[in-house]
Amino acid sequence: ASRLIIISFIAGRNLEEIDRDIKTLGGQMIEYKQFIMHRMIFPIKHAVLNLSTSSYDPSFLVRQVEEQKDELAQSSGKKHFVATSETYFFYGVVAYMFGEYALAAEMVEKRREVDAKVLRRPILYGMVAFYDALTFLAM
Repeated sequence: ASRLIIISFIAGRNLEEIDRDIKTLGGQMIEYKQFIMHRMIFPIKHAVLNLSTSSYDPSFLVRQVEEQKDELAQSSGKKHFVATSETYFFYGVVAYMFGEYALAAEMVEKRREVDAKVLRRPILYGMVAFYDALTFLAM
């Protein structure tokens, strides 16, 4: 279910539809006690909410990243590297889309630090390389 949501985002599906799927499938994950999988949809949920409800406000995005740093550090400490990596990735995508290239580059670097700790790095169907390249071209 989490991969379906991520693929929908990557494919450019309507954000309102993705948000509906997040609510429906997220509720089912809780109902079936799939708490780790539910945690895995948080990064995409935050990205969808930022893109669909926020106006251009870089300070809001920076505050959100700052608020998540403790949670991300705890995830890294608990070896939830994929969730941490995807969180940094989606925050980087949102930062890039709002023109905050320095913040996007910071998220890329933090994601790479996390990815260095695992054997298999998440590629998210080519989106990681694509947004990494866009971010550094924009710098």
